[in-house]
Amino acid sequence: MLSNNSEFCLTPVTDFVFSTGTNGTVMLRVNLPEKSELERLVSTDAMLPYRRQDCLLWVSGGGCYVLNDEWVPLLRRSEDSPSNSGKITICSGRADSASELYEPSRVFRELFEEIVILAADGRLMIPDFGEVTEPSALFWSRQLLVDLLVPLVRLNGIQSEGIMQIPATLDSKVSVDQVEVCCTSQLVSKTACLVHHQPENGEINLLCAVRLDLGEHDLELLRFFDTECAVVSGVETPLRREIYMYHIPTRQFFLYQPGWSHRATPTKVRMTEHAAHLLDRICQTYGNM
Repeated sequence: MLSNNSEFCLTPVTDFVFSTGTNGTVMLRVNLPEKSELERLVSTDAMLPYRRQDCLLWVSGGGCYVLNDEWVPLLRRSEDSPSNSGKITICSGRADSASELYEPSRVFRELFEEIVILAADGRLMIPDFGEVTEPSALFWSRQLLVDLLVPLVRLNGIQSEGIMQIPATLDSKVSVDQVEVCCTSQLVSKTACLVHHQPENGEINLLCAVRLDLGEHDLELLRFFDTECAVVSGVETPLRREIYMYHIPTRQFFLYQPGWSHRATPTKVRMTEHAAHLLDRICQTYGNM
């Protein structure tokens, strides 16, 4: 039996304030109780009573890579996915621990966990953000990303030949919104991101774009892998979902396969709302470069 419901930890929030700046950016302030008093939602059924406009299902998020300011790798959700089945989306998911509720930038890990890239020589590409000094971003340090990605590659049966570090930056021109999380009215974290909110069902996604400078690497020779797993008969099994390459200048989708850059997908694709929101912002940003 296959189950595509990964473990998560959300909480319903009714104490929140949205405001909008003169330039259209979003400011969101969320007030949470102490961890010992959190109501934790760990199943889709538990979320149902809170799918309403006066509540946030706190919190989901993720992001995408922007390769050489031109290409964005995306995923097509499986047909048995509990939400947005069959739609093209970014690397995203729900918080999986209470710590991520208070420091939601940690949910950006979804990007690193769902797509990995191998160079032509078989080395695993590790995003290198340089010397990370911000306490809230320490989980993006070189060693922690190595510790995250190397076992993930092994779990998925992907053959790699060592690692190589690729210059990476969190794009501040995409992360134009600001989220503040308070605990009993005391500020505990700030996150720069792109906010996507669906008030009709309480879904809230905090999104980011990570620029990867691939230098002279030929994109056609790189290998991209989906590393999301589902539980099949009690065993974690790679999903091997389709990967699409999104071309920012033309806004075309290319199914990742041999010779992919010469064959745009002719039909109109279906996308998740939060993926479309992030791609629109990326196109606005990179279209003006």
